[in-house]
Amino acid sequence: MVTVLAIVLLAGLIFFVMNVGDQVNRRVAVQNATDSAAMGAAVQMARAMNTLAANNIAMGRLLAMVPVVDSQPVHVEVSLIQANAFLLAVGEQLARGFGPAGPLQGATAQAFANIQVELQRERAILEKVNSELSQFDVVAKTTYSVDGEYGAFWAAARDLDNFSRATSASAGLSAQTNAGSYARLSQAEAGFAAPIAPALLAVRGQWRHWYRAPEYRDTLLVHGWIPDLGFGPKMKFWVYGIEPYSRSEIEALLVRSGPFAKLFRWRDVIHEGDLSAPNTEFEFHGESGFGSHPVRPAGSAAEDDRPILGYSTYGPVTWMRRKVHSYWRSNLQYAVVQHARSYSGMGGVFDDLVNAKLRYMFTDGPVVAPETFHYPAWEVDYPEARRRIELGERVELTAYFRIEIVGPYGPGEPAFAEMIQDPSHSNVQDPLLLLQPSWRDRGSEEEQARVGLTLKVRVRPISAPPLIPSEFDIRVPVYISKPWGIMTGGYFWDAKFSPAEFLAKIEGMKNTTIRSIIRKQFAFLFPAILFPEGMPEFEFDVECDPPWVILRDIFVGADFGGERPIRNPANFASSEPADLPAPYLLDTRVGDYDVNGPHHDDDEYRREHFSYLGVARRSATATAWADRFGTDNPIGEIVAVAQAEVYNPTSWDLWTQDWRAQLVPVTGIGNWAMRMNEAIGDGEAVAAGVNADDLEQIARYLGLFEASATEGEQAGLIAGQAKVNLIQH
Repeated sequence: MVTVLAIVLLAGLIFFVMNVGDQVNRRVAVQNATDSAAMGAAVQMARAMNTLAANNIAMGRLLAMVPVVDSQPVHVEVSLIQANAFLLAVGEQLARGFGPAGPLQGATAQAFANIQVELQRERAILEKVNSELSQFDVVAKTTYSVDGEYGAFWAAARDLDNFSRATSASAGLSAQTNAGSYARLSQAEAGFAAPIAPALLAVRGQWRHWYRAPEYRDTLLVHGWIPDLGFGPKMKFWVYGIEPYSRSEIEALLVRSGPFAKLFRWRDVIHEGDLSAPNTEFEFHGESGFGSHPVRPAGSAAEDDRPILGYSTYGPVTWMRRKVHSYWRSNLQYAVVQHARSYSGMGGVFDDLVNAKLRYMFTDGPVVAPETFHYPAWEVDYPEARRRIELGERVELTAYFRIEIVGPYGPGEPAFAEMIQDPSHSNVQDPLLLLQPSWRDRGSEEEQARVGLTLKVRVRPISAPPLIPSEFDIRVPVYISKPWGIMTGGYFWDAKFSPAEFLAKIEGMKNTTIRSIIRKQFAFLFPAILFPEGMPEFEFDVECDPPWVILRDIFVGADFGGERPIRNPANFASSEPADLPAPYLLDTRVGDYDVNGPHHDDDEYRREHFSYLGVARRSATATAWADRFGTDNPIGEIVAVAQAEVYNPTSWDLWTQDWRAQLVPVTGIGNWAMRMNEAIGDGEAVAAGVNADDLEQIARYLGLFEASATEGEQAGLIAGQAKVNLIQH
């Protein structure tokens, strides 16, 4: 009897050890399966959101290419017209000569020889680009409908849109399928994720969201301001010492600035303003043009070390424009086509074409009247241009090449010839091309030459309060105008400004203009609330040794061209056809989403809409002597749960492709149980492959924890599993 009892006890001990080990292994396996289920669902949802983000960006770039690429053939064509016209004008002027022999005559001839070589180089580039564009078949790429077929850019964007629709529709089912598959691969008998049919928190937007949403004026394609943010950037005018953004606004911009500013670095820095005076006693101001000024060679720029206040974002259209501008800036100097509406900017006709095509694409009405642009027709013979003006013909632009000489020596002085060759005093190596609106005739008595200097003026307040410095510097502009000289030896005119003329002008400004400017600048420097009576009495000194300034303008041509229609690549019938691609946006209508805040990932919102509970189960039946080793678990199963969340550390939107998934502590067991109960009998659960009995059993099981324990106790019980008694009483 003792022997039998000993054998039974020994067998029981062996079975006990076996069962305990087996139960431990099962629990580890089930917990791993639960982690896999939670992460499988969360990773699939993050992957779907990254897919939507990538498609949004790709569609935006394709749509941005439509107006930019479609504008290139015409832009290159009119640039070639200008290059050929200016080459003709330069050749004829070289044949005429530049007046009596002397340093200025020789420098002008040298400048025009350089211009001729440069224009020949630019024409060769334009001819090559024009040939490449003709082979590219731009119309077939950029037009919405070509002979009943979508243009290449539109077709690609439409395919990406369909891909996004399929991704959004299948994300929840794919996430649940992942959860179940991963759980079973990790040795669980069953597993799923809650919510049972997770929905991607995204909504398909409208065609207009690419360009201009009605809520704010800033656009996605141009400014890079995505609709998901719900608020546009504040671009205020500001005076010195007053920031255009509040500190909280700057933080919001940096944290949730979308992919263009954050990932691609498509942003311009907003610096703190200052009132620093020029480093030299004066700065020379000339006309805006293409080329360089004395003292300020083309391409030179000082590094800006002022404090950064924030950023101004730009989108794919602006990025592409800048790439085009950068290419032409580095390759074209004198063949840049302008018109009277934007004669001082780089973009000119090209930017006009792009803007018009954007309006075609995003009109509010069903029909857009054809817009026009100026197509140049240059007259390079000065007498003929004057004759046509007298007949009443209209001129869009007048073109001159300008040579500027700024320095201490005037004509007739021994050092003048050497000074002309110094780039810090003359631009004969790189003359300016002036493109001025309408007819500008240097030979007219009404036409005036105008130059300006910016002086440094030192101000010393008398009996200054403690908050005002004892002295400070300000800038004061000084402008002088005078008639052009008589045309000599060709179609060019000179204007010479001596130091004595500048000194006389400055002397006449001291008691009126300069004092008024000082008071206005003081209002910017110091808050009016501190000095309601304005600036105290003050003294000032103007220390300046003005230079000689000599201008020579040589006639190049007058543009008698006219308007031509701008081609419309967006030739769809209504303002928003159903098949136009649209971006997917984060659905801000759901939950407690704070549309005006910089952060949209607070715990409550994330738990409700970006968290996923993984659940897995496996039988708790003992492997050995099951009828003697039982469990008091109410469902007789080992059940484990794990929670994962989807988040975006870069920018909380559906444009920034940085959505990730991570495991987090389990919270809100009762809420999860309630959501499972609501899904019982739901067709979506069946479609997702979740067994109805498993769902009901586990929902009831998790509900027990809500009824019997605090949330902290629930977490501990779930993590350690319910007690399993290996010996049945």
